[in-house]
Amino acid sequence: MKLYSYVMKYDEGFAPNPYHGYLTLATCKQVIRKVANDGDFIIGTGSEPRGDVGKLIYIMEVTETLTFQEYSTDDRFQAKIPVLSKNKVQQVGDNIYHYENGHFIQLNSVHSDKDGNTVEGHKETDLSGIKVLISNNFVYYGNNSKLIPGEFRNCNGQDICIKNSNHKTFDDNNYPKLAEFIKWAYDREPIETMVMGRPSDWKMI
Repeated sequence: MKLYSYVMKYDEGFAPNPYHGYLTLATCKQVIRKVANDGDFIIGTGSEPRGDVGKLIYIMEVTETLTFQEYSTDDRFQAKIPVLSKNKVQQVGDNIYHYENGHFIQLNSVHSDKDGNTVEGHKETDLSGIKVLISNNFVYYGNNSKLIPGEFRNCNGQDICIKNSNHKTFDDNNYPKLAEFIKWAYDREPIETMVMGRPSDWKMI
């Protein structure tokens, strides 16, 4: 079991997307998406500009991985196809790469330009992650992010909350408190609720 930790520069409900019963990571964080496997955990923590450094925004267990082509056609994730004329939840859909005539097209989405055209840089980065990470075992705290206690942040002198755009990887060998931290991260009330807040960067719902 591994834990991947990264700082969330943006928390818009897009990457990850916690809606429609699954938390999905289909864009950005291409290195994590390339290497993470079923049973691994991923956390996103707060950023300095937003003023929530050291807070847990979400935790997910990777319970399934799909190719982009599989993700785009799976009935479970059709609600994650973005519709920019609808409400915020529909606007931030992350099912944005559809395979047509031998290549992927980027749908009008958060990763398009203001006119709805493909942003090649986003497309190249997103698709280089190779797979989409799926979770049905997650807690998304969003703007109700909770402060990670110091006992969990300090891992042999390393802070599990990083400040740059990379990520850190921890496991049972280099992070003795891994199991305790995961238990703490999943502690919420009521227990059946997995989306505990709205995205931190939304000015309104």
